[in-house]
Amino acid sequence: MKPSVLKKMTKTLEREKYELLAKQQNPLDIDVEGDDIDAIQANIIAHTQNQLNLRDKIRLKCIDSALTKIVEGKYGLCEECDEPIAIERLKFNPTFALCIVCAEEIEFRNKK
Repeated sequence: MKPSVLKKMTKTLEREKYELLAKQQNPLDIDVEGDDIDAIQANIIAHTQNQLNLRDKIRLKCIDSALTKIVEGKYGLCEECDEPIAIERLKFNPTFALCIVCAEEIEFRNKK
């Protein structure tokens, strides 16, 4: 992979990581005062926020993995077949670890 592409991917990944970490520093203030309906709404908001936080933690792990691969010179190679992952696929999501063929095969196997 070209150094200019790696540099661009690194910047993209680092920017997203910074944004996710900054978001974690500002926890949501949930008002639990009020009647039963307010309490129910607060519980729904808290549950939703927990799910979003979990999604962000998973995304951060994927970003860290991609950044590590860049440093190790393994970025852009499929974890299953070691073939290059299409640049267009990585531009869409720079944390993809599988080429489209392997991703489809795994998805097909998991549907059975």
